[in-house]
Amino acid sequence: INPQIVDIGVIPTDRTFRNAWKQSGIVVVHDMPACRELWRERMRAARAPKLAALDVEYMRADERGDTAEKQRIAAQKQLLRDVTTDSAIEAARTPQELKNVWPSALNP
Repeated sequence: INPQIVDIGVIPTDRTFRNAWKQSGIVVVHDMPACRELWRERMRAARAPKLAALDVEYMRADERGDTAEKQRIAAQKQLLRDVTTDSAIEAARTPQELKNVWPSALNP
């Protein structure tokens, strides 16, 4: 541990990516690879209940033998699985750019 005293003005006010902060000299900066992983974790948390609900719908469609509905649900589930592989996540160069990467599939 190497504690440092820094001016409060160099500490980011937005704490969204707090666990990705690192010290660079006398300033606090964002470790963008860590920010990206934190953002992916947030996306995973947001999609979990949606995937669970789709699992139930899929089972019901399976019980009815509704192949078309099962295919539709499977496509929705794949869309949700793919949100963390969006190339815009890697392309983001700042925390604000990263926060702008939020697929509509994850909206309530």
